[in-house]
Amino acid sequence: MKSTWHCHALSERNEIEQFLRHGTGSFFHEPAFLDYHPPEKFNFKNLVCRRDGKLIAWLPGHQEGKTYHSPAGASYGGPLWNKSSSLPERQNDVVALKDFLLEQGIREINLRLPPSFYFGDLGFILSGAGFSLSKRWGCQSLQLAGNEWPAAMKKTKRYDYKQA
Repeated sequence: MKSTWHCHALSERNEIEQFLRHGTGSFFHEPAFLDYHPPEKFNFKNLVCRRDGKLIAWLPGHQEGKTYHSPAGASYGGPLWNKSSSLPERQNDVVALKDFLLEQGIREINLRLPPSFYFGDLGFILSGAGFSLSKRWGCQSLQLAGNEWPAAMKKTKRYDYKQA
């Protein structure tokens, strides 16, 4: 089962939106969110990965010279897989992605991944394919717990919350 990547076509939009509605992504990955930007702002190159004709991954991004960036105008991007993809399949998908982008003339790939608690940690898969961490972004998150919040927070965190 070989996976193949290609630039998404407008005819695939409904399928991509359906894919994202099934818990695969966040609004930062939705085509409607990305439509916010005028077409001339980014050279959009949103990518789709298929295995046996089935959509298995989505990668929103743009090309700038010989560099591919994901996201394009969002807080984070990176590839999103369907939930049933196994680790070895995802590893093969990343190798296929690199091969596809090299064929397209891309020489550098920059991915700003979502916090790992959203979609899992992709670091293992990407590092195995030769990617390296160049920046680490701090991401604060809170689990809201009904009436216990914010009282359940540590005193210093409640202070930070009130200041924000």
